[in-house]
Amino acid sequence: GLPAAGGPELTGFANVFANLCQHSGGCCSSLDRLPAALASQAAELTVRALEAAASASSASGAADASAGVSEAADSLLDAWAHLFAADSSGGPFDSGSAADLASAASSTEASAASTVGPIAQTLFAALMRSRLAPPDGFRGLAAMQQRQAIEADDDESVHELEETDQVRFASALAAAGEFARRAPAFALSALAEALDRRAELLAGVQQPAASAAAVWSASEDAHWLLLVVGHVIVEPDAEEAAPFVPRSLMSESLAQSANVAESVRALCEACQGQGRAGGGHSQQVDRLLQLVAAVMRMACLLARTAPEPSPLVLTDIAWLLSRLSRVYFGLDETLYDTISPAILAAFGQDSGESLRCCAQFAVDYCRVCLARWPGEPELANEAAKLMCALTERRDCIKYCGSSGTRVRRTSKLNFLSSLVASLPSWWQLAQDIGALTPPLTQAPPAALSTAVRAVVQAGRALSTAADQPAKNGRHSDAVERERTYWGVTVGRLQLRAGELISSGLPDSSTEAALALALDALAGCRDAAIAESSLLPLAEAAANLPALAANAAPMLLGPLVRLTAACVTAAAAPASVQTSRRLQAVANQLCRIVGQRTPPADASELGQLVGLLHSMLSQSLLDFWSEPEEHLLGGGETASTGAETAAAAVSGFADLLPA
Repeated sequence: GLPAAGGPELTGFANVFANLCQHSGGCCSSLDRLPAALASQAAELTVRALEAAASASSASGAADASAGVSEAADSLLDAWAHLFAADSSGGPFDSGSAADLASAASSTEASAASTVGPIAQTLFAALMRSRLAPPDGFRGLAAMQQRQAIEADDDESVHELEETDQVRFASALAAAGEFARRAPAFALSALAEALDRRAELLAGVQQPAASAAAVWSASEDAHWLLLVVGHVIVEPDAEEAAPFVPRSLMSESLAQSANVAESVRALCEACQGQGRAGGGHSQQVDRLLQLVAAVMRMACLLARTAPEPSPLVLTDIAWLLSRLSRVYFGLDETLYDTISPAILAAFGQDSGESLRCCAQFAVDYCRVCLARWPGEPELANEAAKLMCALTERRDCIKYCGSSGTRVRRTSKLNFLSSLVASLPSWWQLAQDIGALTPPLTQAPPAALSTAVRAVVQAGRALSTAADQPAKNGRHSDAVERERTYWGVTVGRLQLRAGELISSGLPDSSTEAALALALDALAGCRDAAIAESSLLPLAEAAANLPALAANAAPMLLGPLVRLTAACVTAAAAPASVQTSRRLQAVANQLCRIVGQRTPPADASELGQLVGLLHSMLSQSLLDFWSEPEEHLLGGGETASTGAETAAAAVSGFADLLPA
């Protein structure tokens, strides 16, 4: 018989099962070697363990029992996730022959009838129930009480204990992703329906009469569902630069043979806030697109109608949109020998209006988040990261043949970023960032810096378009568009920073404005911009009398970060002049901090150490090369790594005690 779900035998069984599954070459190290009877019993016990863990955590005075049964449940989940991940048919999408993919598609339905499919579905359903509130699940009040206790603690404890739920529940989320991809038909539909129900519930509980417990419960459900969706639609891959649609999801889409036009229409309606929750849950709509549409509907409902939505849920949506942007939006069909018509029509580079709707939706979501909730640091940072995901360049790894050999291929560069940069809403967002218009001034410096990096990435896409040859030379419209873009974004920031430096910082408000502008400009990692504009600003700011007189305490950190950005942007080979100018700014900052009275605090010293690390980590030519061996344009000599390193270290001598 099976061990009791709450007894010590459970931990023992979990440990033995985990060792059998995770031991390479063992009798249970793969799904095809796992005896059917053992698999069935282990799955049943995993379900009991998840239920017992939720019950134990809800009971008062049962901390030890809760910890024991939770540990056992985690061990069982890890073992199952290891088995599913190790199975070759669940690996990354293999863009092999059409015959191979057709076979994989037909095997999707066969898998559901085998032992593996039902087990995966059972485990996924049990894991979801353990995290959702009644009536859909059996999550107790312990999670709410724990989060409230953490939020009531001091800031240091909050920082230590509440990293992110993605880190705290990494094993459970990875397991959920593995289970769902082995039972995709069930999981995709279940997640889409659950998201739509939570979206309607959140809209309903955002009323003045709603209790705090009801609001928290609905938000916590939505939070967990969004995290699971993010781990289902994107596989964990050590090479984040090589994202692909998971093989099982592509196969499921092919096997479903949904109505392409209906599927795309449902997605576009959701992006425009017109879709009805649950209206697209039919066999006519591709299940993967149903799920993406459910995410869009929830985002629209919260961002547009809810007066005080949960910042945690809004942050999750931004994170999930980033994952969608990197893997699905602007999908390069040339990397796949066979691809689902529905997925290609929705996200492919030739999909037209559908992809534009998705890109427009993501940009609008960034704008709303940064405009309405700039004071929420996690949300602002995630919205800025979403901007970067929409505008970054892509290099992909193609999986070739049944062996899974990886061949690096460059996708059509800048397609998505070019599309995003052409949107009027992106231009408005970029202009707001360039002008630092309120309430963007309330956003954390890191978010502004990341947002400016995205603005620069989109500008590079415009520059690429302007450089394309035409019959009569360069495209005059594209050239003018590029010039205008830089002028209203980074150029405006540079002009503003220069004006503030010239003012001499007469008051604290001017100092704060300059600090904000320098922190934003630190996101410019473009070599040409750094050398022509950022480095002169850093030099001028470092020589401000107010900074030397210890009268501008807010300015040091942003100035250090701007200098570090200049060092990073000055890619090798760097000229002797540029290297020396950077070193002079760093030395000036060191002298200012070294002469502080009272002495500089740990945070200031830490920032300078980070600047030193940035300078020493640059590969400025060969460390031992002679300067005359490397000449730049115009015959100017390049600086060697040895010279830069020696100068960097010597400049920090001012920080040492006399």
